[in-house]
Amino acid sequence: MLASPGPLPPPSTERLWGAETKYDGQRTIAYLPGDGSVLLRSRSGADITAAYPELGALGMSVDGPAVVDGEIVVL
Repeated sequence: MLASPGPLPPPSTERLWGAETKYDGQRTIAYLPGDGSVLLRSRSGADITAAYPELGALGMSVDGPAVVDGEIVVL
């Protein structure tokens, strides 16, 4: 998801929300079909798997298929 400005939730629901620090990096969706492979796609849909070989082990970290949305950052 791409962040967008909007109103804050009411104080009565504050316990239901979390926040994360904004890091600049590569927004990525990781497709993990459950067979140990990984497909990384940028926000535009481009295949960026080859640019991040260190994330190849991600496919072995889940049981079954999964789709993970996140930001690849270097700290």
